[in-house]
Amino acid sequence: ARSVGPQGRFVYLRHPERAVDHTAYNVLRHAGTVFSMAQYVAAYASVDPARSRSLLAPATRAARFLAAHHIAPVAEQRAMLGVWEQDVSASAPTHAKLGGAGLALVAYASLLTVGVKVLPLSKLQQIASFIVFLQKPDGSFYSKYVPALGGRRDNWTSLYYPGEAALGLVMMYERDRDSQWLQAALRALGYLARS
Repeated sequence: ARSVGPQGRFVYLRHPERAVDHTAYNVLRHAGTVFSMAQYVAAYASVDPARSRSLLAPATRAARFLAAHHIAPVAEQRAMLGVWEQDVSASAPTHAKLGGAGLALVAYASLLTVGVKVLPLSKLQQIASFIVFLQKPDGSFYSKYVPALGGRRDNWTSLYYPGEAALGLVMMYERDRDSQWLQAALRALGYLARS
């Protein structure tokens, strides 16, 4: 919680004697940390309510930062939102990753569980639609979306992204009961089991 800056961006490094400029920022780690903070709030609300409540404000700030700086439409697919590596408020986004979309869904759904609504359900559905768009018929996924290179890319794969996407889709299904999310998650898990 102390590492969440006033705008909601995480401070990666602290040095006791001098300022440290750490320009690289990992949006997947950001979303995963918001998820962890929400899990803590949910798990310890009855055990340690004061500490649990103390995480709500920084987790909410971090979730708002993610929405404002890394979530933007997918140009060719206007009904979809991608989670972009670059700060979309500063420059045109160049690539979005499957894992970012999966972890963002997990983070926002987890916050909803503890009573914090940062994005409306319609926006979460647009992120889930992007995940489904990245899925192949066999249940596997394109790991990246790079508009300048024609869109969906599978020249690199991640061991973790499919599981993050499946978890996000299951949590999305828990929110709105649209069977497409559950079916896509089952296809993803089936592919992982077979491979």
